[in-house]
Amino acid sequence: MIVIYVFAFVWLARKQILPLPTHQSPSKPTHASTKLPEKYRQLCKFFNSLDSAIRLLKLKRSMSTFTNISPKIECLTDRRFSYSDLAQLKFLLPEAIEIKKQEYEYEKVFHAWLMDFLKDHPEAWLHANG
Repeated sequence: MIVIYVFAFVWLARKQILPLPTHQSPSKPTHASTKLPEKYRQLCKFFNSLDSAIRLLKLKRSMSTFTNISPKIECLTDRRFSYSDLAQLKFLLPEAIEIKKQEYEYEKVFHAWLMDFLKDHPEAWLHANG
C-alpha cells in the first residue's frame, strides 16, 4: 500500500497577488455593501485563518504542514478544516497557495519494509551477496 503525504504547503506573499483596481465605478456596489453567501464567508474566514496560522508557525519556526495548520484554523474559526476546504481555497486562488508533496517518506517506508523482509528471510541476504 502506498500512502501519499501532503507534507507541506507554502503561502506565497500577498505582494505576489495582483492588487485589485483601486478605482470603481459609482454604479457598481462597493465591497462593504455586498454581502456574500454564508459558505463564501466561511471560506473567507478559512483564508484569513490560514494566513494567520502560517504566520504563527513561521514565527515559531515550525513546518507548515496540514496537520500543524488544521488545528489552528479550527480554533480560530470554530469549524472543522479539511482537505476539501484547502482544495476549494486552492481552486479559487491558485496563485496564493502552493501545495508540495514530499516523497522522502516512501524511501523510509520501503527501507523499513526491506529490513523486516531480510530479518524474516535471511536466505535472501545470503543469495544476494553470495
